[in-house]
Amino acid sequence: MLRAEEALGKLLLSFQHDLAIVRIQFTRMTEDRPPRRLPL
Repeated sequence: MLRAEEALGKLLLSFQHDLAIVRIQFTRMTEDRPPRRLPL
């Protein structure tokens, strides 16, 4: 049971890390040029 919680915690951590990176990149992009439609 402890191992499952540990794995979940690591997953959550990495997810938050990725989210933070995406947020930083997004704010950097919007700062560089006026907001427009993002290419998908």
